[in-house]
Amino acid sequence: MDISYLNTDTLIRRIWRNYFFKDYADSFNIHPLLTTKEVKALVIDDAPIKTDELNFATRVIIGNYLGIGTNEFNSSKLAEQYNAILHVNGDYPPSFINAANGDGFPKDMQALSDKLTSYEVDNDYFYLDKTHGDIAHGYLANLRTDKNAQEAFKRLVQFIDKYTKGSLTK
Repeated sequence: MDISYLNTDTLIRRIWRNYFFKDYADSFNIHPLLTTKEVKALVIDDAPIKTDELNFATRVIIGNYLGIGTNEFNSSKLAEQYNAILHVNGDYPPSFINAANGDGFPKDMQALSDKLTSYEVDNDYFYLDKTHGDIAHGYLANLRTDKNAQEAFKRLVQFIDKYTKGSLTK
């Protein structure tokens, strides 16, 4: 089976990190079936969270999800594991990174793109500022009617095509 790309979401960030960071996967006793060689490219939609920079309200939400208090973020190993940016290395696959201007994570996504670039990992960070209007989290779901979503999707497909065109098994 040829896997062309993985579509990631905030709730499954741990899963995709497990594919690329053996030590991280081992800490959860997880043994992925895919290797990094089998993943041609990633589509990352609001996946990394820089837990050390969260505002109080977001710390409450994420802290509840992680089972830690709002004051534990700076000292929590779990919160550190949750920040995917800390675990990026040069073995990362090419990545298309998307963020909406109306959610809380565009700076985190930019930091991920910068980290990938520092390792010379090809990536495309798609972000439209407020001059394009307010763009809500999950805006790609409005592909039929939203011009911003259509533009993002076009770039996403172009990026994936660069790494997968002709690689699918028939």
